[in-house]
Amino acid sequence: MKASRLISVVALIAIFLAALGALVSCDSQSSTGTEPGDQIRLWICLAEQEPHDFKMTVSEEARMNGVVCPVCDSIEVHRAGACPTCGRYYPIGRYNASPETCMHCGSDLPGKDVNTLHSHGGH
Repeated sequence: MKASRLISVVALIAIFLAALGALVSCDSQSSTGTEPGDQIRLWICLAEQEPHDFKMTVSEEARMNGVVCPVCDSIEVHRAGACPTCGRYYPIGRYNASPETCMHCGSDLPGKDVNTLHSHGGH
């Protein structure tokens, strides 16, 4: 009888330690800024002659109830990618479609042409 009680106590301690370890690992993940709302998105405003590049977190976008350019207050904003050569932003579309070259430095961009993602007859 004593051996089975000892096994039960050891099993309970092992379960408690496993639960404590899971709790601590979840806590450390949330403190590193990997929450979905902390994800940074790149944006470009094309309302004026010179485009405005800016970043926003998903949480900031949600609080604003829509994205507005912080420089000129325009709503002519588009999701963006960063040029691997000059670092400036360029507009991206659905399925990571982008211009073939950077509008700032002219280098080739890594995005996809939207036509390559569809068959000849559409979906």
